[in-house]
Amino acid sequence: RDHSFLDGVASTTSLFLSTVESMVGHLPHERKSEWNVKNDGRRRTKQVYERMLWWVACMLAWKEAVQASNTVHVAMCPSQSQTQGMLVAVRSILEACNATDTTLHFHVITTNQSVPVLRRSLSCLAKTIPVNYSTYAVDPSKWPSDLSTRVRSKLLRGYGLEDPLNYARFFLDRMLPWKEMDFEKVFYIDTDCVVQTCIAPIYWKTLNGLDAVVAAAARRTRISKYAGIKLKHPKIIEWNQSHQHEINGSLVAFNAGVLLFNLKQWEEQHMLEDVLYWIAANSKGYVYEYGSNPPLILGLAGRVEYLAGAWNVDGLGHRRHMALQRIKTANVLHWTGVKKPWSSNAYPEYQKLWQHFRQVDCEHGG
Repeated sequence: RDHSFLDGVASTTSLFLSTVESMVGHLPHERKSEWNVKNDGRRRTKQVYERMLWWVACMLAWKEAVQASNTVHVAMCPSQSQTQGMLVAVRSILEACNATDTTLHFHVITTNQSVPVLRRSLSCLAKTIPVNYSTYAVDPSKWPSDLSTRVRSKLLRGYGLEDPLNYARFFLDRMLPWKEMDFEKVFYIDTDCVVQTCIAPIYWKTLNGLDAVVAAAARRTRISKYAGIKLKHPKIIEWNQSHQHEINGSLVAFNAGVLLFNLKQWEEQHMLEDVLYWIAANSKGYVYEYGSNPPLILGLAGRVEYLAGAWNVDGLGHRRHMALQRIKTANVLHWTGVKKPWSSNAYPEYQKLWQHFRQVDCEHGG
């Protein structure tokens, strides 16, 4: 993609061969004559070498370009306390895609204070299994003050729903260098997940239309019965009167812990502004009950491409006795709830699925 690189290789080759020729000037007279006799042949050989090296450089550059264009980008937003979960999620994704030609790049977004620890942990993991990653520091205090609105449901307090980093996924188009790195999609995943199927196929086959902004695993629930969303709230009525994409009870709910974003569409359709609108509305009046999931559902207003439910089998942190077959066939296991897989109160039968990917020596920065 960058011809200056190829020209540089050719120039370096020419410089090397010219240097060899200049050394001939220091040879005895009889050796110079021998060189002059063979000079035409040597010049032809030089041209052949230049062309060969240029084509080798072309192939290397082509390979680099193909690899970059075939890279699957993954984003996570862990806090320092979620280091264990981040490492397990990363390792499970890498192992799930190990038998394929998939190149993965992980984008880890966290607070300024957590960057050094998470970076050391990923560097430690890279000694066991190759990991391409970038880390980004954010300052949530600079985000809108009403971002982490109070969780109204007493049953859901303690789930970590008020953690500002839960909202970082909404800013991915502004935090990730997707234009510079030439990619438009990013697979977002929470750190309390284990991936059992390679994500590459859905990454490439999904969100290739014009309207959908996000892909998510469909739930059996409609939003009329989800997260306490009040469909008759004046703000929702007002929205439906002024927007093309209508919010109604028939929209399918989804969990925002496993998402595929089209960052270009997210930016062009001003999705951040729409999501922040609902967060601000909820801080002033009860539109929905809790967390970062409802404002995303309301902001998207149906601009979603739905994946099979197996791409986000959640509830492992609060539902016991889940069907074994459902767990075995899950593409992504998700420990929503208070009983996280790294906690002492985790369900043992689920925890062992997570423990399989654990890298204990890297959990505290290596």
